[in-house]
Amino acid sequence: MSAKHYVHPLHGICHVVGTQERQVGDRVQTYVELRVDASPSGRAALSVLLPEDEILEHVRTVAEPDEAQAALDALSDSKPSRIAKASSWRSRVARTDSTADSGNLVEMARVYRDLEYRDRDRGLSSTERRSADRVHDLIVGELVGAMDWTVDDAVQAVAERLDGVALEAA
Repeated sequence: MSAKHYVHPLHGICHVVGTQERQVGDRVQTYVELRVDASPSGRAALSVLLPEDEILEHVRTVAEPDEAQAALDALSDSKPSRIAKASSWRSRVARTDSTADSGNLVEMARVYRDLEYRDRDRGLSSTERRSADRVHDLIVGELVGAMDWTVDDAVQAVAERLDGVALEAA
């Protein structure tokens, strides 16, 4: 356990607070305590304890800076995302959630971009908005961990990439 940040598939970016030893049956088990800060979309902060010897079964490492940069670039490119041809809000939500679960940061950026443009053009259902917020929080968290930025810096970078870019595919 050498990383200072991890990505939890449901909760997003988390940082290592420390370790704790707990008695489990007849042995002492070491747990890594991870802190998930409050999200930009309003999700509450929480702590997660994971067994140290199983940590990478539950979380993944944060993207490298070059992957984070590729995600920022994807926010303003013209390549359509997985949701671009989805005809119903249900299929858009399913594809959005599937993309978020995959951990593919570049595709998450394209999905978020397409949802934001759709919202500006036609609006999103409340379920789509929640999915978009989840993807946004994951992207922001990855940028914080990969680029060593503050949350405000990452939120601003995402917003700046989306401003003024017209997308035909959305």
